[in-house]
Amino acid sequence: MKADGRPVLVVGGLAAEARIAAGPGVICLAAPPSALAGKLEDLAAEPCGVISFGLCGGLASSLDAGWLAVGTKALHDGRSWTCDPRLASRFIEAAANAGVNAIEGPFACAASPLLAARDKAALHERTGAVAVDTESHVAAAYAAKHDLPFAILRAVSDPAEANLPPLAVRAIGPTGRLDWRAISGELAFRPGQLLLLPGTALDTLRAMRALRRVRRLLGPRFGL
Repeated sequence: MKADGRPVLVVGGLAAEARIAAGPGVICLAAPPSALAGKLEDLAAEPCGVISFGLCGGLASSLDAGWLAVGTKALHDGRSWTCDPRLASRFIEAAANAGVNAIEGPFACAASPLLAARDKAALHERTGAVAVDTESHVAAAYAAKHDLPFAILRAVSDPAEANLPPLAVRAIGPTGRLDWRAISGELAFRPGQLLLLPGTALDTLRAMRALRRVRRLLGPRFGL
């Protein structure tokens, strides 16, 4: 797989994900799903491939927080995009070398995070997907439009049985960074969410740690 010196484009929803992905030969784009397609269209660079990278929700009940999920395809609204099998194999190998549990399978893509465990269970039953995220279908469509290899490398931050606080949706601003005003307003409106935050934060830290360990082994351009 020859990259010809062009950078790989890494797409996610959070600035924290982009910081982990950053490195030689990498362009990172972090934005919420509502803004992501427009930002991709405005991209001036010509990448050699596209990787959807960051956190995801677990749909398969066997996945604990911190497991790596490597996509075989992205599913959204009746459409399907196939992931590059060579990149997927490289990611699985890197996870094994890093001592990180990993699973390979299809990703379901949603317009917003699934907060309720029952909704994740229903999506798993309907699609057979192992994980869910909100950016992979946008990244996949961009890759297909430009005839670029596409891959998904994400870590589970909320297992299938976990219920997320509504704050998980409203905390991220249009630049992929935390919106502290929105966070304060949400907590004032629904203070009971505070009870869920410690567990959610711990699961997110486990996922971020797994991403860092695997990313370090992938090197420039994620090996593309």
